[in-house]
Amino acid sequence: MIGVKENGTTMGMKRLDLETVVRGLHGSDIRVGVQTFSGGITVWVSDRLHRVRADRVFDDANPLTSEDSVARWMHSTVLQLFPESKYALGYRRRAPGHSGDATTAV
Repeated sequence: MIGVKENGTTMGMKRLDLETVVRGLHGSDIRVGVQTFSGGITVWVSDRLHRVRADRVFDDANPLTSEDSVARWMHSTVLQLFPESKYALGYRRRAPGHSGDATTAV
């Protein structure tokens, strides 16, 4: 499945569904991971060979919020790191003219 599904709104902003984002990335051969630890949550994305990688820690200093979620981070990071992936191309077909900001997902 390519693209991003909306599954609700929070304070007028569209929320991304984590499962749909992960399935879309998997279908594009983009690897993702989520790990919890006592201080928070670590999230990462990479290509198949782990050559291109980005990660983020959500903790007390960088908390998860409805405006800054794991799904939003994965989505926007992949659009920046892998603009020619099936995931990014599918997103751009569904939302032409959008910058890739997760709040504009369709």
